[in-house]
Amino acid sequence: MTCKRCLVLKQRINDLQSQLKKHNDKGGYCEAGSRIVEFFNKVCGKKSRFSSKTTLHLLSRLREGYTEHECKQVILLMNSKWKNTDMEQYIKLSTLFRRSNFGHKYLDYVDNLDNEELKDLDEAVDLYQKQLVQVKE
Repeated sequence: MTCKRCLVLKQRINDLQSQLKKHNDKGGYCEAGSRIVEFFNKVCGKKSRFSSKTTLHLLSRLREGYTEHECKQVILLMNSKWKNTDMEQYIKLSTLFRRSNFGHKYLDYVDNLDNEELKDLDEAVDLYQKQLVQVKE
């Protein structure tokens, strides 16, 4: 038999967790983060889950104002550069979206692409996104 105090405490914990979830998703960051993780898994062949531990850096970059599209560009670019090299072990969310890497290094790679390469990268992002949508339907 569960005591009345335990039930009250359990309800209070549930209420606090609900409030925390609402607070963390101001601006739709969790929704965008979930789509980016799904995109990452599709592109890189990984099985990452959307959890606070794996997406901490990703959500921080979104809160700083980086767009979902920029995040997807970085995923595609770094996967193409590192796949089948000794750097492949670093294709993970925590590495790609760490503050010291993302803004200063990876976005510079994207910025240094010529127009044709950038167009190809954007087309690849769109192609993967369409494939993800088709899988859901």
